[in-house]
Amino acid sequence: MHKSLTLALSAVLAAAAFPAATEQSADPIIRESATPNIKIRHADGSVHAGLRCGVKDPSHAERAAVEHGLREYRQQSNFGALAATAAGPISMPVWFHIVTKTSKGSVVGNVTDAQIASQLQVLNDAYAGRGFSFTHGGTKRVSNSKWFDGCGRSATEASMKASLAVDPAHNLNIYSCKPGDLLGFAYFPNSFAESNTRHGVVMLHSSFPGGSATNYNLGDTATHEVGHYLGAYHTFQGGCNAPGDSVADTPPEASAAFGCPVGRDTCAGGGVDPIFNFMDYTYDSCMNTFTDDQSIRMQDMTAAYRPSLGH
Repeated sequence: MHKSLTLALSAVLAAAAFPAATEQSADPIIRESATPNIKIRHADGSVHAGLRCGVKDPSHAERAAVEHGLREYRQQSNFGALAATAAGPISMPVWFHIVTKTSKGSVVGNVTDAQIASQLQVLNDAYAGRGFSFTHGGTKRVSNSKWFDGCGRSATEASMKASLAVDPAHNLNIYSCKPGDLLGFAYFPNSFAESNTRHGVVMLHSSFPGGSATNYNLGDTATHEVGHYLGAYHTFQGGCNAPGDSVADTPPEASAAFGCPVGRDTCAGGGVDPIFNFMDYTYDSCMNTFTDDQSIRMQDMTAAYRPSLGH
């Protein structure tokens, strides 16, 4: 697409009457009170109960507002994901913030440059053909024990991001640390204004490719959380009830799948559960796909709520 048409599309989107992102009064991330659902092996060899993802289910009101916003965007822009695809993928710079701490003379949480390069490749492979690509914006390394151990707590997370974030409207910021017993979390595009430093992905340092988090160390914690960052829900959102995850081509799923239960079918009709989808809770080795409708949703959510991303 010519640059002039791209700029015209941006102007149309800016004028579209969809609800603006608002600062949320309630913390939209699950904390320590949630019931653990996986086992996480840490670098010291210990195994603890944890959570695959720290993102809360959105409320009915939030979902209704977002779906209304997307309908308005699609109707008023008269473009949508088709135009975005014609313009080529959104190429977003990724800034990696590697937070570590020193314990008994050893550095804990170090992620190597090679692991960062592998993580970028995992993201590019997962989102190839889905309207997004990823480049290395840069790497920041900081030793801060409070941030490292507390990045799963709201106040500490907010402070850490306020200090480290690089232009969240235009860049994807990924924070590596130990977010309590979570593998990772992110915020939906509509959670805050696009320039808010709370945006980005927080992930367990050992879930990078080659890390020590057995079954969750191929890099797809980042893939999953970036999906939320771009507006995708869990495949089991809403269980067997419509509208489910708000896309038409993921079979309904009563609850999250774990491990890799091939053939699992928890809802009558619609086909077997989408256990291979990046937005389920299965092992990294089981995840390998997004659907076309998920791609359209992520592209439209990005255009509506993150119009500056990658530009």
